Amino acid sequence: MYIRTLAPSDAESYRELRLQSLQQHPEAFLSSYESEAKLSIETTRIRLDSSDEHFTLVKLHRPWLCAVADESKGFVEPFGRQIT
Repeated sequence: MYIRTLAPSDAESYRELRLQSLQQHPEAFLSSYESEAKLSIETTRIRLDSSDEHFTLVKLHRPWLCAVADESKGFVEPFGRQIT
């Protein structure tokens, strides 16, 4: 298992996975697919830019992405997606 902070360079992969997860498991999120799909990739990059007050963690268990935790929102999003 490996846990790390997501960075703006992870925006494309994170957004793709988040949108897919919002479609497949909308009950697990506070947001909707429709509202998130309208956001630009730049907005996602900004959200992933960590500071002392905000960070987003990813838990990896090769070859699976297991969860993403957003400290500022106080929740964990469970995922079950194979990564390469």
